[in-house]
Amino acid sequence: MPGLLDVYHRLPYPAKVLAAGARGLFLNRWRYDEHSESLVSEFLSHERWSNEQWGRWQEERIAFVLERAARRVPFYRDQWAKRRRLGDRAAADMLENWPVLAKEALRRHPRAFLADDCNPKAMFVEHTSGTTGTPLHVWLGRKTVVAWFALFEARARRWHGVSRNDRWAILGGQLVAAAGRDRPPHRFLPRSGERDAHPRQAGKLSPASRDRRSPRRGSGRPRRR
Repeated sequence: MPGLLDVYHRLPYPAKVLAAGARGLFLNRWRYDEHSESLVSEFLSHERWSNEQWGRWQEERIAFVLERAARRVPFYRDQWAKRRRLGDRAAADMLENWPVLAKEALRRHPRAFLADDCNPKAMFVEHTSGTTGTPLHVWLGRKTVVAWFALFEARARRWHGVSRNDRWAILGGQLVAAAGRDRPPHRFLPRSGERDAHPRQAGKLSPASRDRRSPRRGSGRPRRR
């Protein structure tokens, strides 16, 4: 992905617009499919569940995840095999018998957390921002991505009376210019005599240009007494 970003940043502006549009179509295909609406309805129906229903569902999901991790995920399979060789007979289907995962292990060996039946080339790679430390690389299957955005549809949009088919807006951030760039993506058109309208170039403007751009003292209207 970093290589594609490098290519994107070298594109002329019209090509960047086309590339961004193509990226949007790609993400839309990954996030939604013919099962999305039924998943939204299912998630909304869960809001009427009782505590007992939630408890049973959680127990089933935890058992499934632990069994799959112990048998199909290399990192955890090797971990449990080592424990067995050392005489540890703790049950792998009980969450309290699992150690807390250190983030450093996930950073060093991210592919060791991919199950045997997962093909990373057919998965969506998510790069965390690294706000709280070194960024992580996480692979998500198509079903996981679709389920996540169906849950977002149910909890973020439907709770507020809108759907993804309505016109709505969300504030977010996406890198559109190279991180090392010290100017805006679009340069302002300079006035006559100015080399650049960017604030960092203010020192390069001619004296007359700086006078035009800087407010003069005493230039305001006189106050009435």
